[in-house]
Amino acid sequence: MATSNLPGTDAARHGTGDADLTIMLAAHAAFRRDLVRLAHTTAGSSADAPRHAAIQAGWETFKRQLHLHHTAEDTIIWPALRQRLDHSDHAQSVLDAMEEEHQLIDPLLAAVDAAFAEPDGSSLGDATDALTSQLTAHLTHEERDGLPLIGVALTAAEWRA
Repeated sequence: MATSNLPGTDAARHGTGDADLTIMLAAHAAFRRDLVRLAHTTAGSSADAPRHAAIQAGWETFKRQLHLHHTAEDTIIWPALRQRLDHSDHAQSVLDAMEEEHQLIDPLLAAVDAAFAEPDGSSLGDATDALTSQLTAHLTHEERDGLPLIGVALTAAEWRA
């Protein structure tokens, strides 16, 4: 998929800062891809111990990458936007929503962890489905309403930094 076809690309680049959000959009595409793979692999039986261990290793990598992504947003990006856009009630509302959605995702990650720990993994499919639903909705919301704030508030140099 060309980056120009990724959701949010045009809207994210329409701000005065001209920030190139290709890497952010690529990360979102990778999260979506990996969620589909996780859902597909957890739909089957996990009675095969080596297969279960491989799926769990992939899950740990996914979870670590998502944590890094959300931590960067919560500690660097959103605070910078809050300060720069403190005059905009709309921007503050969007940033509040982004933070609230991150908090909704954390328990779903824990539910997948708990399902992996089950001897039979019987709730793994349901836990994965719930995470997929919430996280994909969040990514879409962020691309539609959150990322354009970066283009409005940050210069290309600030974004790169």
